[in-house]
Amino acid sequence: MVLKPLGLSGGAGITLLKDQDERVQRAFLQAATCNFTRAVVAQVFLPGVKAGDKRIILWDGAILGLFNRIAKPGEFRSNLHAGGRAVASELNPEDQKIVDTLGPCLLKQGLRFVGLDVIAGFLTEINVTSPMGLAEINGFYGGAVERKIFATLFA
Repeated sequence: MVLKPLGLSGGAGITLLKDQDERVQRAFLQAATCNFTRAVVAQVFLPGVKAGDKRIILWDGAILGLFNRIAKPGEFRSNLHAGGRAVASELNPEDQKIVDTLGPCLLKQGLRFVGLDVIAGFLTEINVTSPMGLAEINGFYGGAVERKIFATLFA
């Protein structure tokens, strides 16, 4: 399983917990949770991450752009701050279904600027505090997506 401490970004603190014995697992859990005082997300490891971890940026429930993050060799984390690289990507039907389902719900909650992370058709994170990726999207698609954001903020 993958352990992700809440409130961090860029892949910080993310740990892959393999099939070790119970004592080793407990030690990993104890470290990841700061002696069981900090919440973590525990997720099944998705082998499809080898093909990338897609970041989809939403503004007001609609897609601003997306890209795929590929882990560096020997690493399971594909975060750019952890050495991953960004590559252009396209929306597939599974991604579209996730966006169609979550976009209106997120907007209703007042979450206008959001990053969705998708691995092999599975939503793995909803980033609301640090949904990075505008520079990468602009680089791949030759735009200035931040203008769409500012246009609606100051309209």
